[in-house]
Amino acid sequence: MTKTHSDKKTQKHYSVSDVFSRMGVAMEELLQAAPHMMQDCKFEGNELHGKLKEKQKAA
Repeated sequence: MTKTHSDKKTQKHYSVSDVFSRMGVAMEELLQAAPHMMQDCKFEGNELHGKLKEKQKAA
């Protein structure tokens, strides 16, 4: 996997296994920061963001 950094001049290559292992660590940190988030059912999976949400509000 290749990531282009914010300066848009440098790129760094990451192995897929490194990306997924870091993603797992990030998820663990998120769950530790908000342990009851999943039990509270605040996120149902059908939330909308951006232009589509604005269109549905107008309808």
